Amino acid sequence: MKEKIRLSDKNGIDIHVGDILYWNDKDTYFTVFEVPGGYAIESNPKSFGLYDPDDPFPVYESAGDAQTASFIQGNLEVIGNIYLNKELHNKIKDEYRTFKENRVTRTR
Repeated sequence: MKEKIRLSDKNGIDIHVGDILYWNDKDTYFTVFEVPGGYAIESNPKSFGLYDPDDPFPVYESAGDAQTASFIQGNLEVIGNIYLNKELHNKIKDEYRTFKENRVTRTR
């Protein structure tokens, strides 16, 4: 069973570890993951799904932070889960990978 993180999305749906959250205003996705001391989402949404717990300097926003929690509850909605919706997860990761490759190509 997915672990609930004691937050709900903008529609009142409980959020769990591994959930994919969507920010309609910015057409941006986030994932929910466990970090030392709690739960988090990506700080830079363009790094969707790339959180690595072995990274010595991981960058994320703690879901326990009042401002981040307010942002999540006011703006984001659960649209799937990385464990239960592998196709959606891979599709979003591919979109971001293409975005990054195009950005690098344009700046050269």
